[in-house]
Amino acid sequence: MKGLSPHALCPHARWLHSRRRPRMPSIHPISGIVLLGGEGKRMGTRKSDLVLSGVPLAQRALDTLGAACSPLVVVHAKAQDVSRWSAHATCVADERERSGPLEALRVGLKSLEGRAESAFVLAVDAPFVTASFVRAFAERLGDADAVIPRTTDRAHPLIAVYRVRAHHVAQCILDSGTRAMSALLDALRVRFVEGEELAALDPTGHALFNVNTPDDLRRAEEIERGPTR
Repeated sequence: MKGLSPHALCPHARWLHSRRRPRMPSIHPISGIVLLGGEGKRMGTRKSDLVLSGVPLAQRALDTLGAACSPLVVVHAKAQDVSRWSAHATCVADERERSGPLEALRVGLKSLEGRAESAFVLAVDAPFVTASFVRAFAERLGDADAVIPRTTDRAHPLIAVYRVRAHHVAQCILDSGTRAMSALLDALRVRFVEGEELAALDPTGHALFNVNTPDDLRRAEEIERGPTR
């Protein structure tokens, strides 16, 4: 991907980078997408089924986004039973197997075309994102194609806002044989939120915490209980 401009990669990137974009006044300004993720091999079970303070992670994510976004979408693996979430959101399955989060993002954004201008994308394993955090990121979109938090070690593209039409660029990247989220970020105009600005929006420092292992889940439970006296 190095040395390849976004415009050469995908003609849709040219539209995304143009100054003048069509307005769609009759649709929701910010929607929400929950990415349920894969099989959770390191956890021994799907992350969406993990429970924190008596609430499944998938339900926590839906509750958070539901307080700030409409409509809601859940992206899941083809074989995954999502009947319990269908009353809360539109459920759509990955169309390409083993294509990672880029495919999940593409599918989720595509499902919202004509219904929303942008979407806050939330990985199910980030249990401490708040509705105020979601709103603050949505407010920062401006003329950007995405608003993404970035810490000293990396960007966090699965806790971020994207324009719905960015699914066209994701499609081009996947068609080129690339599955890296970094390729999408390179092709979009990204507004990074970092440093003091990020700290102000996340005073606890927990919004970007991910549950990837059993130890992470135990740490999440400690965070949920709060400091011991």
